[in-house]
Amino acid sequence: MNLRRAFTLIELLVVIAIIAILVALLLPAVQQAREAARRSSCKNNLKQIGLALQNYHDTHSVFPPGYIRNASTTGPRFPNFGWAVMILPQMEQSALYDAIGAASSNFAVDWNTDNQTLFDLSSSIIDANLCPSDPGGAINTDWGISTTLTGNRAAKSNYMANDQAFGSNSKIAMRDITDGTSNTLFVGEKTSLNSFYAGIWMGAHKWGSADTNVTSESILGKAKGNTGTNEDYRINFDGVGTSNASNHQKNTYSSQHKGGAQFVFADGSVHFLSENIDLGTYNNLADEQDGKVLGEF
Repeated sequence: MNLRRAFTLIELLVVIAIIAILVALLLPAVQQAREAARRSSCKNNLKQIGLALQNYHDTHSVFPPGYIRNASTTGPRFPNFGWAVMILPQMEQSALYDAIGAASSNFAVDWNTDNQTLFDLSSSIIDANLCPSDPGGAINTDWGISTTLTGNRAAKSNYMANDQAFGSNSKIAMRDITDGTSNTLFVGEKTSLNSFYAGIWMGAHKWGSADTNVTSESILGKAKGNTGTNEDYRINFDGVGTSNASNHQKNTYSSQHKGGAQFVFADGSVHFLSENIDLGTYNNLADEQDGKVLGEF
């Protein structure tokens, strides 16, 4: 009689244990590989934005304004369409750009007023404006929109400009970047996790520009109307232990990439800046004409 050898219970348990150990060892490697791919995709998004900014400059001899602030005869001059709208043709979004221009009388009408067409266009999702590592959805739920209209909120952007170079009705040109284009950061990451508010590609709304730009004061020292020091606004700083943590998070470059965030510079190059970067160097990178010698970054 032929006898077939079978696994004993102990042998089976050993095999299962070995498989479990192998899975436990492989899982972190798989997760790291996925994050590396997401980070690479994010870097490519920033490269595309940097190239679009360069092409805009080639066409107009200046970089786009951080946001348009139209004149008003009836009240305050609110921030309006942002830099990301101006480079839509360079981002292969000419049809969307033309639709926005037509609905706003060539960008003369505030986009978040009672204009259903503009409001609907603001919810258009642009993949190149979204970091794959960000856990939030493509629609921005952080910023409330001043409107009585119904429908989706504005679409999100994980990339926000440096307000020092991209301010209200700004017209900065290459010749103005006296510190050198390779030494000046233009656009960086902004996550939507927790109280770290992501941006809105359509532009600024109502009183502030914090939903399209990171304010220069946040990088150069203090956020507007706040007494925090530049220590409070380092990359990924969550504001814990300060008097106004949520304000710090709203005004801080941040990402879901471990240890820092990615930035595209004025020359179109993309750099990963550590959250532990020397603050003096970080401050200097944000100012295109301070004339200071940079440290390593």
